[in-house]
Amino acid sequence: MRRRSTAQALAQRSRIVLECAEGHSIMEVSRRLGIAPDTVRT
Repeated sequence: MRRRSTAQALAQRSRIVLECAEGHSIMEVSRRLGIAPDTVRT
């Protein structure tokens, strides 16, 4: 699997931050975005 481009990684991080700012849990954010919980934690 290829790494995401810088722009894609930044967009994903922004979505994570917005989801967390809305009060969603790590598990809920990871499920909603289809990513691993560890990705949300870092």
